[in-house]
Amino acid sequence: MKKLLAILLVALMAVSVAACAPSPSDLNNIVNDALNGLQSEIENNIDSDIDTDFGNDNDDNDDTDTDETVSVNFNSNLGEQVVYDKNNIKVTVTEMTYEEYYGPTLSLLLENNSAKDITISSENVSVNNIVCNAYMYEDVNAGKKTYADMSFYESDLTSVGITEIGTIEFFLHIYEQETYDTIDNSDVIKLVVNENVTAAPVSNGEKIYSKNGITIYNEKPTMEDDDYYDYVSRFFIVNETNTDISISTDDVSVNGFMINPYCSETVPAGKMAYTSLYFSKTDLEDNKIKEIEEVELSFSIYNSESYDTIDDTDTIIIKAN
Repeated sequence: MKKLLAILLVALMAVSVAACAPSPSDLNNIVNDALNGLQSEIENNIDSDIDTDFGNDNDDNDDTDTDETVSVNFNSNLGEQVVYDKNNIKVTVTEMTYEEYYGPTLSLLLENNSAKDITISSENVSVNNIVCNAYMYEDVNAGKKTYADMSFYESDLTSVGITEIGTIEFFLHIYEQETYDTIDNSDVIKLVVNENVTAAPVSNGEKIYSKNGITIYNEKPTMEDDDYYDYVSRFFIVNETNTDISISTDDVSVNGFMINPYCSETVPAGKMAYTSLYFSKTDLEDNKIKEIEEVELSFSIYNSESYDTIDDTDTIIIKAN
């Protein structure tokens, strides 16, 4: 279009300076030819700017990298099944799909045939016996139903060594919207997504605690390229008891200086979990720590339901190198 505008201007300038001025009809022809070309160029540009292949995955202008390799192998043999039917409330797992921006996604149909407005949430979600962050939370009014999704972020799965889903376990917490009174906590729901997948990853870290059926491994610490966090120590927790437990860190120091990082993790009975202890740049700078040599801490372990103490560990020393 810029080219045609330039042609039009040049034509008009040429006419104005010519020694022999053209007749009015010749001038009109020159101007009309340029304007017609300009109109055609505008129409072509408008056509080319409209995405006539909207929704077509084969659009050459699509910025999405369709050749990206999926890190989690998705092979779901999961069929529709009722997982809860009680108190005039019914929950049905309908399907499991792979969502592009999330990862494996579990779809559930929630039906509330009771006279109360309720909320249904998923609790203690684990994949292949490892605690995961996937969560489902949905309001369902009396006499209504709705679909809800439980999405598992691919990055979360691969960060704990899960490359293929075998089983998913969780329980449902159901309560009244108005009073928050619990209606029911379901039994543990176990879904077999792929019966051929049974193995769970095992930590290669250093065992730093083992007692009462609970084992904690220290994974190799990492330095973070982050504006806020500088150093991360990650722990792998194995709970071989029949009790849901919670673990938190206490009395953390770095190179002998007390600082205030904190981590806490709930590990259901018979499950495993990864948790991380983050050290902020500010805490380290305030204590003039330029390089972490060792970390000292202890763990507080208690029953998740009763809050009864299971153990307060002795001080554990973790060498940075």
